Amino acid sequence: MTEKEYLEFKNLISMGDELNFYYKNDEYWISHIQDKSFLSRTKDFYTQEFCGHKEFLNMQQ
Repeated sequence: MTEKEYLEFKNLISMGDELNFYYKNDEYWISHIQDKSFLSRTKDFYTQEFCGHKEFLNMQQ
């Protein structure tokens, strides 16, 4: 992922968009419900919960 693509990715997450992407051949979803954000792996439905998109983005750094 280029820096430009990463900045766009962060911007879409900040706007509350639901995104799906592939990482190491696995599909993932980022979704938002109220003040929570969720990162889910589709193959086994493993899900991590965050207190909003800011916590999720801070975890990525």
